[in-house]
Amino acid sequence: MKKLKCPNKRALFCVLLSLNYGEKVSDYGKKNRRFILEHQISPCDVLHLSRYTPTIIARLTHDKIKSIKRDARCVFVNTWKDNPPKKASEKILSLISAELVQPDTSKKAVLGMISAEREIFSPESPQLTAPYEQGKISVLPYSLPPIPALHPSVVLSQLIGESVTVDGEVYRGIAEGASVIFSTSETSTDVLNAIEDFLDMGVRIINFSAGFLNPEGYSDFDRQIDRLIENTDLIFVTASGNRRVVTSPGISFNSLTVGNLQTSSSTGVALSPPWNSFCINGVNCSGYLADDT
Repeated sequence: MKKLKCPNKRALFCVLLSLNYGEKVSDYGKKNRRFILEHQISPCDVLHLSRYTPTIIARLTHDKIKSIKRDARCVFVNTWKDNPPKKASEKILSLISAELVQPDTSKKAVLGMISAEREIFSPESPQLTAPYEQGKISVLPYSLPPIPALHPSVVLSQLIGESVTVDGEVYRGIAEGASVIFSTSETSTDVLNAIEDFLDMGVRIINFSAGFLNPEGYSDFDRQIDRLIENTDLIFVTASGNRRVVTSPGISFNSLTVGNLQTSSSTGVALSPPWNSFCINGVNCSGYLADDT
C-alpha cells in the first residue's frame, strides 16, 4: 500500500492589521467584521477585533498577509508578539464566586481595574469585604487566576476600599463607595480585550497597575491604547516606573501615567526622562521618603 503524504501545514503568523476606512465611523466592529469576511479570515484565528478602532489582531498565513497588503484599506501589517489568552476553569470560577453584573452607570461611579499576571484581589481584605459583599465589585468571567494576590488587593483597596483605622490613622479609598468591574490579564491582548469590554459596559475610567517592557519602545500596543483613548472618552490610568523605566502602556501619549521618575530616595539621583514631565512635588517625584523608609 502506498503511504499517503501528510499535507504541509501552512505556518501562521500573529500580526496586527491597521486599517483605514476613509472616514471615522461609529461602529468599527462592523467594518472590521466585514473586512474579515471579505478576506476569508477564520474567526478562530482572530485574537482581537476592535469595536472602537480600525484594528484587527489575527493569525494569518504568509499568502494571506500578502493578499491583505494589496488591499487599499490596509495601512500597515506588523508582527504582534503575544501569548494565546487562557481561560479559567469552572472550578476557579466557583472558588472565587465571581459574577458579571451590568452596572448602572447613570446613578453611580463605575471604575474598571485590570490586574496583571492572572492575579485577583482577596475579598477577605479588610477594606474590600463590605464592598464585595454589597455587590460593588464584579469580575469579568474570563482569564481569572487560580489564587488571590496581595498587589491587586492593595490597589483595589486604594481605589474603593472602605475606611479603616490603623494606629489612629484613617485610611480610605480614593473613590470610596464607587463600583468596580475587575479583570485579570496575562498578555497585552488580554488588556485590549478587557478595555473594550469595559467600554461596552459604560466604564470610562480604567486603572492598569502593570506594564510590558517592549524593547522597541513605543509599540503597536501603545498605539492601540492611544487610538482607544482618542476615539472614546476613556481615561486610562497606568502605574509605571518600578523597573527604572516607564513601560508600556505608560508611554502611550494619551494615558495618564503615575510614574516613578526617581529610583533613589536621594533627590540628587534621578533618571532623565526623554519626555516632557510634570511633578506635583518638584523636590521628589519618586514617592520615596527622604529617610529611606
